Amino acid sequence: MKKPFTRALCLLAVAAGMLCVATKSDASNKNGKSKKRPITKLKVDPTAKRVKMFDALKDGTVTVKVIAKGPLGGKLLFENKTDQPVTIEMPEAFVGVQIVNQLGGGGGLGGGGGFFSIPPERVVAFPYNSVCLEHGKADPTPRMTYKLIPVEEFTKDVRLQELCKLVGTGQLNPASAQAAAWHLSDKMSWQELARKQVVRSTSRTPYFSTSQLQFAQRIVGAATGRARELAKKAKDKKSGQTTEDKAPPRKFR
Repeated sequence: MKKPFTRALCLLAVAAGMLCVATKSDASNKNGKSKKRPITKLKVDPTAKRVKMFDALKDGTVTVKVIAKGPLGGKLLFENKTDQPVTIEMPEAFVGVQIVNQLGGGGGLGGGGGFFSIPPERVVAFPYNSVCLEHGKADPTPRMTYKLIPVEEFTKDVRLQELCKLVGTGQLNPASAQAAAWHLSDKMSWQELARKQVVRSTSRTPYFSTSQLQFAQRIVGAATGRARELAKKAKDKKSGQTTEDKAPPRKFR
């Protein structure tokens, strides 16, 4: 049996403080029937039950469909299968695994955190950015089917897990994030990445610029530093010291 291809998803971070309170008009139209178009303006209903994304998927509260528009992004369609509003808490990072044997795959990094509400029996469109995790595979298309899994289930490399979270902040240059991802997930050296080319009928151009690779090295350094910080905090916690289980934020300029 062929190993399933994988695609990790990079979600756009949603700041909780920027979300608005949903009104009754968001849940239904004048006739009381559900609207067919997905909701694109994310809001929060303070009366809705809050559920972690993977818990909501597991118990059937919501379903999700990944609409990949290429290697750099797409959208997630979350459908509320209940007659009550629900607020979804997004994880900082997760991965999408292609569940059919199609000619494609690759990967990507995702995260973001935050939360949003889905009115009863409605669909919310949640945009994401992505980068490839499997070098050499064909780009994803909307016809490919994916299952979301925790990033920890996809990789035990804490550096890669933290890179997923960094991509979710929306602060990273997409090309640099891609180079960093292949460096960690596919063990490609910086020299190999520098030699990679875009081949056209009449020309060959570098896939990554020198500045993009330099920034990619900074990204890997940041992810490595976050992984070390988490390991230190875990050690301190085991010894009885009180620590946070979350790496400190990192800004890129």
